[in-house]
Amino acid sequence: MLLVSAVPFVPAVAADQSAPADMQAQNIDAVFDSFTESTTIMWDNVQTQNLTIAQMLQTSRYLVYRSDSQMNSSLIQNGTIPYIANVSACTGNVVSCPGQQHSVNHPLPPGVNGTFYYGIATQLDDGSLKAFMELGSAHIPDPIYENTHDIIAPFAVNATFYPETSRTRIDWINLNQLQPGTLLETGPNAYISNIYRHLSPANRANWFGMQKTLVASEPAGVSSTSYDVPPNTDVEAYYSVTYFYLGYEDTRFIGGVNTMDAEFPVAEDNVAPIDVEGVEASFIAESLGGTGNTTITWIDIPEELGALYHVWRSGAPFNDTLDPNVEHIAVVPSGVTTYRYEVERGSLGYAYYAVTAADARGNHNNTILPSSVAGPIMENAFDPWVAEPTNVQAVYIGGGWTNVTWTDQMGAEGEYYHIWHSWTKLSAASNLTLEATLAATVPDGVEYALIPVPMDKDRLSYYCITSVTRYNHLNATYEDTRFIQNCIPLSVREDTLPPAPVQLAQPMLQGGQNSILLSWINSLAEEEETYSIWRHLGTPFENNETGNFSDDEGWELMIDSYLPQPSETTILRELFLEENLDRYAWYALIIADSWGNSRDSVTNRSNVWLVHEDTTPPEVEILLGIGGEEGMPGGPLKSGDYRLHIHSGEPLDEFPMIQVHTEDYIEGSAIGTTFTPEGEVTRATPFLASDTHFIWDFPIPNGMDTNNVTVITTLVDIVGNSQTFSLTNWSVDSKSPTIELFSPSSESKYLYGTEIRIHGVVTDDVGLIEVKYQFTNVGEFFNEEFEWENVTEITPLGAPSNTLVFSMTEPASTFEDPGNHRLKIMAKDFAGNEKLFITTFYVDHCYENISGITLCQSGNTPFNEEEQEPEAPLSLTSPPYVIIIAVGAFNLLLLFFAIMMGVLAAQDPSKKKKGDDEFDEEDDWMMEFMGGGDSGGGSGDTADAGLAELEGPKETKQLDDEDDPFATDTGEKKKRRKKAGVED
Repeated sequence: MLLVSAVPFVPAVAADQSAPADMQAQNIDAVFDSFTESTTIMWDNVQTQNLTIAQMLQTSRYLVYRSDSQMNSSLIQNGTIPYIANVSACTGNVVSCPGQQHSVNHPLPPGVNGTFYYGIATQLDDGSLKAFMELGSAHIPDPIYENTHDIIAPFAVNATFYPETSRTRIDWINLNQLQPGTLLETGPNAYISNIYRHLSPANRANWFGMQKTLVASEPAGVSSTSYDVPPNTDVEAYYSVTYFYLGYEDTRFIGGVNTMDAEFPVAEDNVAPIDVEGVEASFIAESLGGTGNTTITWIDIPEELGALYHVWRSGAPFNDTLDPNVEHIAVVPSGVTTYRYEVERGSLGYAYYAVTAADARGNHNNTILPSSVAGPIMENAFDPWVAEPTNVQAVYIGGGWTNVTWTDQMGAEGEYYHIWHSWTKLSAASNLTLEATLAATVPDGVEYALIPVPMDKDRLSYYCITSVTRYNHLNATYEDTRFIQNCIPLSVREDTLPPAPVQLAQPMLQGGQNSILLSWINSLAEEEETYSIWRHLGTPFENNETGNFSDDEGWELMIDSYLPQPSETTILRELFLEENLDRYAWYALIIADSWGNSRDSVTNRSNVWLVHEDTTPPEVEILLGIGGEEGMPGGPLKSGDYRLHIHSGEPLDEFPMIQVHTEDYIEGSAIGTTFTPEGEVTRATPFLASDTHFIWDFPIPNGMDTNNVTVITTLVDIVGNSQTFSLTNWSVDSKSPTIELFSPSSESKYLYGTEIRIHGVVTDDVGLIEVKYQFTNVGEFFNEEFEWENVTEITPLGAPSNTLVFSMTEPASTFEDPGNHRLKIMAKDFAGNEKLFITTFYVDHCYENISGITLCQSGNTPFNEEEQEPEAPLSLTSPPYVIIIAVGAFNLLLLFFAIMMGVLAAQDPSKKKKGDDEFDEEDDWMMEFMGGGDSGGGSGDTADAGLAELEGPKETKQLDDEDDPFATDTGEKKKRRKKAGVED
């Protein structure tokens, strides 16, 4: 095939120009394209201003030659070399002929491998040929190399369309079947067959520009494939098969071996004929009954040659012939427009008929339009039988159910029954859609149905039963709705309307009897109704005022279906509760009529109440306080004005009754003391109008004997729960402690360098809380008070618990100013009674000068100076010797004390008593100690005498003579006290 064009080009080889009159081709060039395996030859017309030459070009032609050797005029003139192209020398008007450019594309045959020359000869209009073959002008000066593939393509491509599957099968013969081993079929270089579909014939020239679709790619060795034709396709198609091999796809279609013949395309037609119009059907029963005929007619489709008409039948509307319930009854050839169908005996029901067309290829549309369907057609071949059940009855059994019974239809098998509900009796003229409701569907053989009645209904109802079955061959069912003998004769009353709620009176809790009273008025609107009481211990309404009884499973039945007597107007029921309850519960009253209808809606304070189930007596806290204090739940009570506080855990129905007396009190006798009036009912009064806090005031006189106090109170809460409490947690302690101070006293005198010993005993009739002391440094212009400190207790083991013995030391140098100073002892018992003991003592700083004269810082006469004798010679009684003797005696005393401490340490301090009233000799000092002294304090000698026996088991030994100015105390080391100045 030749391609000719008139486009500009750039000559590859320049040649000498010929004479214009020769009309020799100019500037020839040839280019080989390895992709298309074709060579393009290009040249120009001669450039001339001669109009005659230009006109001759219009009537002349160029012949293109190809040869593997250089060509000359003789080879061309004698026809040795055939030309490969014949093109007009000039196209268009005459002015465009000079210099006009030409181009010819020459497809090369397969298997070319060599060099070739191209030349151009001019053929005049008279048929003469000028073939100068001048190199560079009309003949390429050098040959060009051309190399083309061998044929790599299959053969005998053929396609067949199958309308029943709407699929086209493409077959071909592979090259290896004709020339085995030509192409590789295995490995990565194996060829692949590409199958193309196009709607016009394919050739080498139009392949790259035509529209085509790659529909399949098959591996080597496969020689067929298939293509699914899309719906609604009606075309003539071509298929081509090419190999893709070693990167090359042969699309040259040489000889047309790998594409379909242009004269024989494949017709792909899956479009069915148009729908059949004018379909009608009519049934005519036989005069004798039990059979009949239906005639179907339609309009022929003349444009469909060789068409067939299919007749379809179904007992229900249909739009698809593939529906399993559709029956294919006939095939009618083209040109026939009627068919008569004989209805089988026993058939009863509506029938639908449709007609469809299929073309000569078998294309048939399964979908049917309504215009191609006739029906419904009533076909009755069942007479004289009646297609209805008999003996229909209905009874309302209560609980929202009606029992409907019947006798199954005769002459039918496998039927099922529709139970219809209506307000009026149905007939053949009734519109079931508007007048009835399908209540149930029941299979054959059951012959009864329980029909639920909607809630809140009180109605008169009719029930009818129809049978639904297939009669003979009809695949659809038929339901006879003439209602001849299949309805109940009289209506049945159905009552599911719950009675109106009944007001429940507010429940009354009787705490004393552990019961709750429930009452309500009997409903006058109902007869033989029953009442049930339910209780809920949770929160059924979730902070709402109303709710539904059935929404919560926490309700428990307390009274089940109580049926009152006709004479009962007001109903009263009592429920007993457990003891010690303190909870809230909801009580609901539910009424049910004689059919068991009940309304589960409940409303707070109407038919449901929240009740505080309180069978627990009130709890109480009893306190006694003095002087307006809140008080304490127990402990000692000193003298004073007291207030009894009663704190109830809940509001009370009445003021608490109280009795307050000593524990030993006996009413009507002189034994014990009562604080509440004897023989009278005494009640506490509310504190600041409180209903849980009550008070009562009473005094405890000073000096009252120690005794326990009993408080008895009776509390009654607002629901009648009562409880009496009796507490004996307090004791009367109206006496202050007793303090005996052995040292120092107002007669005690101390010099700097000595220790002031503070020791004594404190007793109380009940018990002591604390004992403390305080020094006051009395100065000339102001007083310095030291801080209060607790005494150092040295109470022996086995001593009474209400006794405390103490002993401390204080350096005399603590008091800087000479003179009298003050000591305070404070004792406090359990009841808060306090005792303050005050004494004074004297401190001075005296020394003896070289002359033997004793001088004191206070300027006063030294101790006992007025009693001194005139000076006498030194003797054993002289002060120096006395000091030496005293020091020696003190050392002996220390040794003796150490021995005694060792003996005592080895003894068991918890030694048993010898008898009820006997003690060890080592304890006799305590008995003597407890019997001596007086609260006013004693002299130093008296204190030392009593202490001599006390200090037997102590770790620190005390000197006997506290007035000795040179005495040394070996008590515990004391730090200097912090002082607080007090202006005198």
